[in-house]
Amino acid sequence: MEELFKMVQKEDENLEDFVAILQYNLQRSDHPDMSKDILKSILLKGVRDDCLDMLNMLGKGDISKESYYEIVNLCKRCSRGAISRPKSKDSIYSRVQKSASGGATPAEIGNLLEEFKTKMLSSFASQIDTL
Repeated sequence: MEELFKMVQKEDENLEDFVAILQYNLQRSDHPDMSKDILKSILLKGVRDDCLDMLNMLGKGDISKESYYEIVNLCKRCSRGAISRPKSKDSIYSRVQKSASGGATPAEIGNLLEEFKTKMLSSFASQIDTL
């Protein structure tokens, strides 16, 4: 059981894989019938901050107010949406930092804005799908 509380999402691990590993470890533990509230806490504690922000955008705000099953479904939707988008060499955060330091070209800034627009439209489409 202690293994569950130490779980943290790896940098290259998507949310769906993290949830699958959590559920696998739960089945192997001494308490496979753990309450969903505790599981939700373990899941949210282990998710990287950038993924947690994305889940909050896909959800109705504060994702911690959703049920465990709703959070798992949002994790799957978020991961499957990330697969359909091409991976960029730099993360958005590092690209923003580079542009703030004056090292970005106008083309890079344009690409950054285009990627941001695509992610926002994808997020809005996902939210509309849930309504």
